[in-house]
Amino acid sequence: MLPELKHVRRRSLSRMRARGCHFAQLAVWTLICIVLGTTLRTLYQGDSRLSTHSFPVPTVGLKWTSWQQSPSTAFEAEESPQNGTEAVPTLAAQEEESDASDATSGPVISPPESAPLENVEASAGPSVDDELAHPEDTTPATEDDHAGEGEAKALTGPPILAKVTILFGDVPTYERAVKTHEVQNTMYGYPINILRHGILDDVWTKPAYILALLLEQLAKPVEERLKWLFWFDADTVMMNPSIPIEAFLPPEELPDIHLLVTNDFNGLNNGVFPIRVHPWSVELMSAVIASRVYAPEADYTFRDQSALSDVLKRPRFRQNVAYVPQRWFNAYDGGNSLTDKIEPYQIRRGDMLVHFAGLGNREERMKYHMDIAEQHLPDWELDLFHTSYPSELREFWAKKYADVQEEKSKLDAARDTAQKVMQETQKNLERFKEALREDECEKIDQRLQGLRKVANAQALDIDALHQKQSDLQGACSSLQRLVDEARTALLERANKVIAEAEQAAKHAPHPRLHEFMESVTSELQRLQMHIEQHLTDEPAVNGAIDALRTATARLAHQRQRVDQEDAEAERIREAAEAVAQQAARDRAGESQEELPREDHT
Repeated sequence: MLPELKHVRRRSLSRMRARGCHFAQLAVWTLICIVLGTTLRTLYQGDSRLSTHSFPVPTVGLKWTSWQQSPSTAFEAEESPQNGTEAVPTLAAQEEESDASDATSGPVISPPESAPLENVEASAGPSVDDELAHPEDTTPATEDDHAGEGEAKALTGPPILAKVTILFGDVPTYERAVKTHEVQNTMYGYPINILRHGILDDVWTKPAYILALLLEQLAKPVEERLKWLFWFDADTVMMNPSIPIEAFLPPEELPDIHLLVTNDFNGLNNGVFPIRVHPWSVELMSAVIASRVYAPEADYTFRDQSALSDVLKRPRFRQNVAYVPQRWFNAYDGGNSLTDKIEPYQIRRGDMLVHFAGLGNREERMKYHMDIAEQHLPDWELDLFHTSYPSELREFWAKKYADVQEEKSKLDAARDTAQKVMQETQKNLERFKEALREDECEKIDQRLQGLRKVANAQALDIDALHQKQSDLQGACSSLQRLVDEARTALLERANKVIAEAEQAAKHAPHPRLHEFMESVTSELQRLQMHIEQHLTDEPAVNGAIDALRTATARLAHQRQRVDQEDAEAERIREAAEAVAQQAARDRAGESQEELPREDHT
């Protein structure tokens, strides 16, 4: 029994040692995973050790840099996941449109029907200055159970973005919805401006309030201003506060994009959008507010939303707006069913917020999502790089940059063409002014001024440019007739000179004329090129005609000289032959005279 017990004991010890090694290895790998997880969390989600705005945003060059941070903390996309794990969809298709056909214009932030606007308690919300001076008054701390998810970060400088909304009356659902934004406000240091009384009638208070905040910021020194305002309707619920709003803003390569908006099945929806603090934005909001005064006949079915949609189509504004995917920051509710099709505009896990625009059962749907948002579930509150946002942002802004460059090239080409047309018309007008009537000259001058005004505008309207060019062409009918007559005469003169040159070249095949022949051929080709491509450049064509005529004259003169030299050489040759023949005859005569003398002897 003893040997067997020893063997069993040895075998047990071996197993224990093996298990100990396995446990040690497992502990080491667990420690490594914890360290890596902590490091990645610090880099991606934004730890309190980083500055307030130390999160990556996409650039057109497909590289990732941090927002307003030092180069030492910046990092490339190659050092982070290129394609974040796509958000897992959980909500199904939006309920049938017929259920909300009476409210498709988007959310209306207004008092209940039983409370007229003038009876609403007027309690002004905090201004941007108040928010900056006392952020604790408007950005409450996060819940204790969420402290580990998104620890508040100390501000290292003034914020670049502030939120803006309106809350009329005492509507608990909307008050609760706005509170879902507080975690994100604390995490990224966003001040929030809430207006609680009306400025203008109905929803026109929205553009008026935004305009007031824009002017307030632009009145400050540049270094103290906000860079962006983020408007959100009060019927939005923040589902993932870990997503920084700055991630959606245009990269530095697109500095002229001042507004990001989204479209839904009714067109533009202005329930959520970031707008740059810029004079362009002031003009935009001013135009929206003034729409009812200067365009009262327009269709304002969706009120300020319809006005904004129309204004953004104007040449002054349409080049500075980007229509981005709706799901980025204005996703809609999709219901509870998990079997229906997920539409591109519907909220998915990991998306930033959900907007309840035009829903008949709005409060019910809002409460359902607020219950989820207030639990701060980890499968909803994903960090930026574990959503589909990074790849979507990178692809969208790269394409937008290419589109902007292509559009700029088209506009530059159209502007250059218009400049050439104006220069040519002005030159022809000065040349033939004496042959035109006074009223014709005045009409052409007016059309030139109109085209010049459109062509030199900062925001080029290419349709208006083409219309002005067409108007100028119509006014220049008499001038064009004179130009055509002059060109016909010029063309006849050129053809005559070409015929003379070809005739001269045809009768000059002498080897000694090769150099002059090449000169004529070269000038002939140059003149033909001017006729085909630059007939409108009369001085150049006349210069080419004169050059060809000179080359032809030199060829003719040289041919005459060569002919004279050849004739003289021929005369000398003939004279030499005659002398030689005479000498031969003389020698033959002398030989005949010597023969009789020999016979006599």
